[in-house]
Amino acid sequence: MPVLLIDCQTTHSRRDRARLLELAWVIYPDPSTGDRAERIVSFILSQPDEAEPVSPAALRLTGITAADLAGAEGGSRVAGLLPELPRRGLRALAGYFGHPMGELRRSGPNVAATAVVWSGLLGMLKRKGVFTLTDLDRFLEAPPPRRERRWRVPMSREKRLALPGSPGVYRLLGGAGEVLYVGKATDLRSGVNSYFRTRRSDQKVLQLVSQARDISTEITETPLEAAMLEMDEIRSLDPPYNTQLRNRGRSTWFFSEDLRRSSPAPDRDLPVGPLPTEGSLSPLLMVIDMLSDGVPDDAMRSRLCSIFAVDESLLSMRTLCEALEDFRAGHVPDEGGAGPRELLAAGSRIWQQRMREREEPEDEVEPEPDQKEPEEPMEPLPL
Repeated sequence: MPVLLIDCQTTHSRRDRARLLELAWVIYPDPSTGDRAERIVSFILSQPDEAEPVSPAALRLTGITAADLAGAEGGSRVAGLLPELPRRGLRALAGYFGHPMGELRRSGPNVAATAVVWSGLLGMLKRKGVFTLTDLDRFLEAPPPRRERRWRVPMSREKRLALPGSPGVYRLLGGAGEVLYVGKATDLRSGVNSYFRTRRSDQKVLQLVSQARDISTEITETPLEAAMLEMDEIRSLDPPYNTQLRNRGRSTWFFSEDLRRSSPAPDRDLPVGPLPTEGSLSPLLMVIDMLSDGVPDDAMRSRLCSIFAVDESLLSMRTLCEALEDFRAGHVPDEGGAGPRELLAAGSRIWQQRMREREEPEDEVEPEPDQKEPEEPMEPLPL
């Protein structure tokens, strides 16, 4: 029985921050046939413009260079078919083709979404004269078109501009009619169209507008009434792109003054809180322990890097020890050591010092002319 062998390298060691960096595969034939294994196919994937840079540790371990990344294969050749779409990840594309995805990232739903996207892309390929694997190879060999300066989205511009200038609530709808997002606005036309500006830095907004095909609104008498209606709708509809006002099993935690004891219920002996998770104060406790115990060990250094998302190769033990010693000398009292109150007082002093430094006048320089180009509205992108 032939076997497909696949291996990959990622951009980061942490699963929540890792993306595919390199992919390789080979078909190993049935040994009884005497056939030789096919050649190994391997290539480096280009990274999205908005993505976090590849970690130095990943570059060091793989030996991949900046030149390799510059010549990397396109992670998605969807760019050749939808160059104007703001986002082309799986979730955005599935929504674009009318297939809503749940918020949890599981393999089964991802496969179903991939099938829908592939079916949609096949239709687009056929309209470009791609019917065979040879046609597909020729299409993929051609350089993808440059991304246009103006993005295009599924929702028509006329539909957005026809909205009233009244206060109210709006619902952005996906291709299947599902509610993606509920919002309020004192001016519905202005509020909704603010989402459709080019080059926004909010990646979640770009993913949202890549899927939204329709909109429904409800006019209210006042902005306050709109705010109250928005709250009710978010709680009843539970839209995936609303992060506030949703009860997703969230809990609150309360802590003792030394931060060592905690409970989800408030108590006279647990005056600190509420905080969102039981581990909310873990970073502070770790700093207290390191300042109190003297010299940290490698396990503490690794955990510190994990909590603060710092690459371990950038924080040597020597650097950490020197930083702790400097902090002790400047902020930890000789008697009593470092406790929560002492650290909070030290943090307050450091913050006030930073504020004073910011307020100090700087040398005047000749202002340069504003080089920013005006934002342009996104155009509708039909299927």
